[in-house]
Amino acid sequence: MKLNMKAIKIKSVLLIMICLITSIELYSTNFENIPSKLKQPNGTVIEAFYTGYDPGYIRYHDKNDFTMVKDRQTGFFCWAYIDSDGYLASTGLAVHLYNPKDLGLEPGVYPKRLREDEVKKDTRQQDFERWLQENTKGEKK
Repeated sequence: MKLNMKAIKIKSVLLIMICLITSIELYSTNFENIPSKLKQPNGTVIEAFYTGYDPGYIRYHDKNDFTMVKDRQTGFFCWAYIDSDGYLASTGLAVHLYNPKDLGLEPGVYPKRLREDEVKKDTRQQDFERWLQENTKGEKK
């Protein structure tokens, strides 16, 4: 009888460990190049992709990996750049009207910092930085 109780305890601990590992993996799912259609305020539909991790940061980009953000003033999705504080910022130039190469923008830009309203409340800056490091191979963009 003692042997069976010990086996049951071991199986219970293993089951709990499997559940914890699975829940952690599900909690931090990475997304890469998921197709999406974004609608501009004027009705124009943009073919885009999103890449990121959930919960937390998602970066919208085009097929050539140029980053876009929703402009806070106009509501249009515009091409993005990194501002002097390390945040993604809108160029104010709508994605459907301008070619990012002609603007001298670089593809694959990721912010070095996140604004509070860019992430879900339960996501921390350290989680984002770890994900950024893993997915950009340490390159500074």
